[in-house]
Amino acid sequence: KQLSQWTVQSGGRITGEARAAMADPSVLKKKDAMLKEICTSCWGAVSEPDPLSPYYEMFGNANGSMKSNSNFVADAVIANPPCMGHLNVCEALAIPLHIMFPQPWYYGTVEYPHPFSGLSYDKPASSTGTQAKANYASYSIFEGVLHANFGRFINHWRARTLKLPTIPWNHNFSNRIAHCDIPFSAMWSPSFCPKPQDWPEQCQVVGTFTQFTGKAITKVELSEEDTIKFADLIKWIESGTPPVFIGFGSMVIKDTTSLQQMIMDAAKELGTRIVVQSSWSKMDV
Repeated sequence: KQLSQWTVQSGGRITGEARAAMADPSVLKKKDAMLKEICTSCWGAVSEPDPLSPYYEMFGNANGSMKSNSNFVADAVIANPPCMGHLNVCEALAIPLHIMFPQPWYYGTVEYPHPFSGLSYDKPASSTGTQAKANYASYSIFEGVLHANFGRFINHWRARTLKLPTIPWNHNFSNRIAHCDIPFSAMWSPSFCPKPQDWPEQCQVVGTFTQFTGKAITKVELSEEDTIKFADLIKWIESGTPPVFIGFGSMVIKDTTSLQQMIMDAAKELGTRIVVQSSWSKMDV
């Protein structure tokens, strides 16, 4: 949540990050520390038992001592971009990595820019024009900025903890996910935004993830507690045409008033009922 709030404050742009750092250098220091902590925690995630897992007792006990023949080592890793240590720990264990994320990342495309670039999402007039080229370049530029900021730290971590050779500190090695052809699953509906034509085979738009993925669902069975808790909502849903669900997940929206109005205007124009899940942002639609 803290990273999301910082993203809103910076406008979700590299230039915004720079302005935020100049306005308050202490915030940049906090961000730097948090990202480094996330990065190094990836090693424990793949090589140590998770104390929050229901299977923890299989590998250790409440006193923290390990059973002699029950050490945990991951067989594969599914990760998202903020876990910057993912590829490094997989390299150390010689195990496969699969990136899954609900935003485009790592793999450039001329169709739209990197989410943190601040570039326009208007459709390019040509796949070879200036806007299209800028879209494609924005992905490697963003990874280059991260590599410039964290490359030396990651190299020290690789050498000390992972016992791996260092990575050359230049732009040719900044986007290793793309260079290593790591699979990327884009977690959004292809009906909403199809796979870009210039994405490689290992990148696929796979749809949103739910607990019902792969099943034909006619009606979700709720627990008695949820049935009572959401009685008014259930009654409203069943009283008319199926509504459209709009959710914002972990996004912290800065201007909720304008967003609320946009949603209501769209619903009125389409004559559609809607259910809005605001999550971390308070909205009154």
